[in-house]
Amino acid sequence: DDRVIDYVGGEADLRQRRIRAIGDPAARFAEDQLRLLRAIRFTAGLAADLDPETAAAVTRWAPRIDAVSGERIAEEMRRMLVHPTRARAADLLRQCGLLDAILPESRPPEEPLERWAQILRLLEVLQRPSFSVALAALLWEPQQVELAGDFVATLSRRWRLSNAESV
Repeated sequence: DDRVIDYVGGEADLRQRRIRAIGDPAARFAEDQLRLLRAIRFTAGLAADLDPETAAAVTRWAPRIDAVSGERIAEEMRRMLVHPTRARAADLLRQCGLLDAILPESRPPEEPLERWAQILRLLEVLQRPSFSVALAALLWEPQQVELAGDFVATLSRRWRLSNAESV
């Protein structure tokens, strides 16, 4: 009869543009670490804020994202990087420690913030990019061009990217 029954306050959260785990966020992420990436994707895609308790749990659980298969990580990254809010998603991934966890070889630990701002700006100005183009923008590393081929090959194997995406 077109009714929504909401026992957890989800409608109120959506009206307030807040993404929050149901119950204990750590318990939810312990059940399925893919939820870490989905929390980021939903937060960016809905132009919402990540609930502070949920964000703290994402950060704590980020090192455990390796329990998720490469294919599933790649699928969430595809969805994030082709969406118009790709820059916000990338920044949330970085803030919560997930970017380092899923792309550990991508950049040195003490990367300059101005370079990160350039990457975010590049992601923002892309007009409907393919996953490959958006991923290349995210991984932009002008000082390490000679290492790019090895990095792409490693990432392609880990995420099991198609040949077309790996080129």
